[in-house]
Amino acid sequence: MTNPLEAARQFYQQTVHPFLEDVGGAVSDVGGAVVDAGGDVVEAVREEGVFNVAGDLARFGARQTVDVLAQLQQRSPADFVDWLTGPEGPSFADATAQVPGLQQAIGDVIDGAMDNPMVAGAVGQAFGFEYAPGRDFYTTNEGSLQSYFGFHDAYDSVGKLLGMDLDDQVVEFEVDGTEYRLELWQGSYGSGGAFGGEIGFYTRHTGERGPLGDLLERIPGYYSSAAGDDQIEMSQTIYNTKTGEEYFTNEGLGADDGEHYWNLAIRTDPGVNHEDIGQRGELVLKDPEVAQAMCDAMVAQGIDATLGDDGLTITYDWP
Repeated sequence: MTNPLEAARQFYQQTVHPFLEDVGGAVSDVGGAVVDAGGDVVEAVREEGVFNVAGDLARFGARQTVDVLAQLQQRSPADFVDWLTGPEGPSFADATAQVPGLQQAIGDVIDGAMDNPMVAGAVGQAFGFEYAPGRDFYTTNEGSLQSYFGFHDAYDSVGKLLGMDLDDQVVEFEVDGTEYRLELWQGSYGSGGAFGGEIGFYTRHTGERGPLGDLLERIPGYYSSAAGDDQIEMSQTIYNTKTGEEYFTNEGLGADDGEHYWNLAIRTDPGVNHEDIGQRGELVLKDPEVAQAMCDAMVAQGIDATLGDDGLTITYDWP
């Protein structure tokens, strides 16, 4: 008969202890990245001059306060909230840019945390973010929480509070009773510590949807993440609108079979102004009627989009 104390000891040695070591390693790696990044910021501020940085922050804060108060007087409460959380409202990236080295530090902390296998594995499982070795950007897999919880306009509002400063284009259309939503994003992430873009494709009132679709689609404005045959091939290139330089292209990384509902590409690099970012891409659909409706809706939104001779491939440029 196995000794209960010996069994407990073996369980601790084989299961609990390795897990605690992994947790300790993750805490150490993230903490070390934060400490190193903090030291870099302190050094950068010292070189710039503490009083100079303080003056820049004070002037920036004063300008932002004046702008916010003016908008508050001019807008209704609901319109003010929309402005505050939208791309025209105060920018986290512009704020962090006032402190020398801070945006670089944010990017370094992100990279340092994701270098730890436990952190990267947890983030990948929960939110789908994965680093693409040799490509130097993060993308998304198909098994994230987002695949279950689709999309709603409220998500964009929360994104601003999480340090995202993004321009977006929302394209909605309907074909044979199925409502479709294509959304494009481009700009800065991590309060200016990273930049990139996204393509998202969502549906309502279709059989091809996630397991929570029936429940969540009762919420007005909610769309399920495209699933099954509704997923499409997506490719995007992020480029500089002033110089034409192409930073990187995600031609479908993260998709299990080349098709996805979400194409994301984010690089941790603070040296790019979010206002100079453009996105061009290619979308390949299966249904020519859906492809035509999508292209027409994109053009109606002011996006330079063209449907190819095959009737299924849309190319677009969104500077």
